[in-house]
Amino acid sequence: MLIDTDVMVDIMRGYEPAISWIRGFELKPGLPGFVALELMNGCRNKKEMSDLQKILSRFRIHWPGEVDYSNCIEHFPEIRLRDGIGPLDILIGETAVGMDATLCTFNEKHFASIPGLQLLQPYAKS
Repeated sequence: MLIDTDVMVDIMRGYEPAISWIRGFELKPGLPGFVALELMNGCRNKKEMSDLQKILSRFRIHWPGEVDYSNCIEHFPEIRLRDGIGPLDILIGETAVGMDATLCTFNEKHFASIPGLQLLQPYAKS
């Protein structure tokens, strides 16, 4: 399993269903490298960046392989024009596809257009 940005934000904000869900992992959970970069991009100062880096150290960071990048180039034009997906989201999705991993996200509508991507809403949202 790989975790998308929206789920990571819930975890970082201490949202109890997200915290309970993440505690169920025996091994370090996986995180696409582009999710880590999106989270870093949201930091406003050195303290936030340092706090985030401590959180990220608890995850295994995964980057797309060469085939994943090729699939991005192949799929992006149609998906972008049809569904409005952005470049980072397709890279996140193709990373999961390349690993045969499930992407844990609540942004199913956005990611559903990526061929072969398995999605999971990991906990109930109130």
